[in-house]
Amino acid sequence: MKHEHAVQVASRIVSIQRDYEALRGHAAFSLQELFNFTQFDLNAFCASFSPHPESKTLSRSAKEFCDRYGIWLPNAEHYISCALYLYPAATLHRMETMLKNLAIGYYLNDIMGRDLFKYLAVEDRHQASTMIQRMSKVHPPFIDDAGNDPVEQANLEMLGEVLQHSPEDWFNRFLPCFSKYIEVTHQDCSCVKLGSILSVKKYVNMRYCTSGMGHIVQFIEYAEGDFLNWQWLTEKGLNETLERVHRSTALIGALMNDFFSFEKEVIDNNADSNLLMAVALNNPDYGLNNVIDHCAGIIRSLLKDYLNGVHQIKKAIANQKDVDSGIMRRHLVGLDRCVQASWLWQVFTQRYKRSVSIWKETTLS
Repeated sequence: MKHEHAVQVASRIVSIQRDYEALRGHAAFSLQELFNFTQFDLNAFCASFSPHPESKTLSRSAKEFCDRYGIWLPNAEHYISCALYLYPAATLHRMETMLKNLAIGYYLNDIMGRDLFKYLAVEDRHQASTMIQRMSKVHPPFIDDAGNDPVEQANLEMLGEVLQHSPEDWFNRFLPCFSKYIEVTHQDCSCVKLGSILSVKKYVNMRYCTSGMGHIVQFIEYAEGDFLNWQWLTEKGLNETLERVHRSTALIGALMNDFFSFEKEVIDNNADSNLLMAVALNNPDYGLNNVIDHCAGIIRSLLKDYLNGVHQIKKAIANQKDVDSGIMRRHLVGLDRCVQASWLWQVFTQRYKRSVSIWKETTLS
């Protein structure tokens, strides 16, 4: 990136931080109100939701796994709960595996995530990059190498379990998606490092990968062992619609998270890899209020796309009694739970809470 562009990015971060300081303690936006729209209310949509009934047992199991590999962080209890929201109907052994997956992802995020990577010492950055490259290139059979870092060993154990309990065609879609997430997320994703200011569209495409929500949506099938028949979906002309619904589901979770983590990433860590900063950089005349309104509109649009796609699929399979239609109906329930969890968990968790916040949902009361 040219020097003048780097200066432009740094200056824009400072201007957003100044706007933030002017708002902090004087105004708090309700994210729910920002994301709601005519005939849609987030809390009403989420009213039927409850976390996994075996949450306490599963949390203990996740901690034992993390302790075994030395990847339990002080705030781990707050992010472990995420999977308990995402897959409330999962079987116990499948839930344990998915908890391992999320534990590995959150550990890496909090050690070398996209907003923290640049702060690592030079030698640590090199070692982290080398390890991430190894982790993103693994393939069956997932044989442990005693020389691997403990988190790599944990990753191989988790992937071996996923492989053992899923059909080959599903796993062959899952592994590249998960590997891509590992590869692109754990590095410096700043505009300076990337060499340009990304358009909002390009940022959203990148965020789809860095969020990990792509493979988290795929886990809906794995959670209950209810795997989709993509040949049947293609024959029904539903494959493209479902792919769009999957993408909307993933981006709802990813971009809602950019609101919840805005203060940690942009205000605390001077990061520009966040939806609000992507909009700010592409609209230099916007103050923070304008940025918030623009970004909330993106969330509302994704929610509308999701609801429209689900309606189309429900209409197409109405009154059909075959096995694949039944699996599809149950999958739609799982997608609803995922969207609900994307909202409810982020409101519930202490991960984003602070004594004074510009969001009502993250303000400690």
